Parts: sequence; C-alpha cells; structure tokens
Amino acid sequence: MSVKEKLAAARARTSEAEGAAESRQTPGPTGEPGAPPDPGASSLPARSNPTLELADRLRASAVTRAVADPVRAAPFRSGEGRGQGGFSEFIPAVGVWGALAVVGGAIAATFAVLALTEGAEEPTGEVIVGPPDGIEAGVVSEAFVDVGGFWLVRSPAFDGIDSIVALRAACPIRECDVVWDPGGGRFECPCDGSTFTIAGLVSGGPSPRALERCRISKGEDGLIRVDPGRTYREERGQWADPESVVLP
Repeated sequence: MSVKEKLAAARARTSEAEGAAESRQTPGPTGEPGAPPDPGASSLPARSNPTLELADRLRASAVTRAVADPVRAAPFRSGEGRGQGGFSEFIPAVGVWGALAVVGGAIAATFAVLALTEGAEEPTGEVIVGPPDGIEAGVVSEAFVDVGGFWLVRSPAFDGIDSIVALRAACPIRECDVVWDPGGGRFECPCDGSTFTIAGLVSGGPSPRALERCRISKGEDGLIRVDPGRTYREERGQWADPESVVLP
C-alpha cells in the first residue's frame, strides 16, 4: 500500500470515529443522551384526565361556597338534614341575642296566658225551668235532678209566702242525692238518714244544716231560670238574698 492510500484509510477511520462520538451525544426520544427510541412511546400529545379536572372544579366550588356562606357550608351531623338542625342550627343563623329574644318572647307569652286564665270561674249553664204558672203549688218536681242537680219546689212552708225555690239535691254531709218522700212530705238522705222539710230545713238525723238553695231568677220573657253553680246557705243568712227565691 502506498503512502497516499495509508493516509486516506487513516482519514476515513478518523471520520468514522468522530461520527460515532456525535451520535452518542445526540438526545434520544426519552431525553437521555444516546438512549434508544422507546417503541411503546406515543407520538400523540398527552390527553387531559376528565375525572381529575372535575374533582378540581368541585373543590374550587366548595371553597367558593364556604367563603360566601359559612353557615350553610358548615358540615352537618349524621342524621340531620337541611332545615332540621334544631336549635343548634338556629343560633348561628340569628345570633345568640336573637335566639335569647325568641325564647324570652315565648316565656312572656306563656305567663300572659296564665295571668289571663288565673282566677277565671268555670262557666255554669243556666237551666230554663219554664213559666211560674206551670209549677203547681205544694208540689216537688224531680224533673231537674238529673239535668241540673236540684229539686224544684213551690211552697209557702218557709215563711208563709208562696214562693219558688231550687234546692240542691246533695246532702250537706255525704253529698248523696236526697230523695223526696211524698208520703212523709220530706226529703231523705239514703246515706246518713238525715231528713229535711219541703222547704229544705233539717227535720232529723245528723245533718247540721239545711239543704242549699240554687240561684233562681225570672227573666223579662217570664221564664224561670236556675243556675246550679251558684248556691245559698240558710245558716249564713243567705236565704234572705232575693236571688235565692222567686215569687210566682
């Protein structure tokens, strides 16, 4: 081999060596120097993940709601729904002073109702007996014992004046209903044996006082009315009250 041929061969080997060195310094598809291309790598651009993007948007929306309405954004305990949080949810919404004002108003309203009802008398219904001329003198009527709890009597036996009275049917001792004995002309208590005249005065037995009279009146329409809830006692001088007797 001539000298020229030897020089040409040496230059060729040097060029090949330099080319191989440059190829080793060139980055491959993976970014590493000299790394061979990844056959599984896709040349398409990376796609976004819809699930991750949705989660990010929900987190951002929750933060926005918490800033705008901290009360509604607060977590609820298990078993509580919106609007069912009870007083613990009501207090943050109106404030402590507002809640106290509502409670105070409810207490005041309760006391007001109690004040209005305290001492109020139970209403008593009047019993319409009828016109005086429908009540026969010397007769005791039991027609109102079951309805109003009184005997209706027309007699001059008490003070010699023809008068109409309503005698409470209950015995003063045992509160048993007295019965009228037409044959004996007296009232009798089946519980303690006390007896009373047609006018209601004690005639025998252990009773210490007379039968009570009920309030009786005659209206502008001429009808007699009896109020069993209002009574008058003889030993207290209450039989002198004009509301305890009616003249025919």
